Amino acid sequence: MNKKLLFIFLSIPVIILFSNVMYSVIFHVKRELYEKTQYSITQSNFRKSETIFFTEKDLENAEWKEEKEFTLKGLSYDIIKISIVNGKKYFYCYMG
Repeated sequence: MNKKLLFIFLSIPVIILFSNVMYSVIFHVKRELYEKTQYSITQSNFRKSETIFFTEKDLENAEWKEEKEFTLKGLSYDIIKISIVNGKKYFYCYMG
């Protein structure tokens, strides 16, 4: 009985350490993938028919996933560029 209890108590720190390491690895991989995707999007020459733009008011109900990625009305968008025209901010997006 004591050996089982000792094993459980020794296993807990190992499990915690393993989960922290895995979280760090997954976070790093996800961040790298996101940065490469954003770079690829900004380097692409999209036709106007492939893009859509929103104003800040349009995005009040958007659910932000990342810095340049959001969903709106069930559709997912990636921001290609942001322009300010006459004091209004416009978000040019690619539907992804």
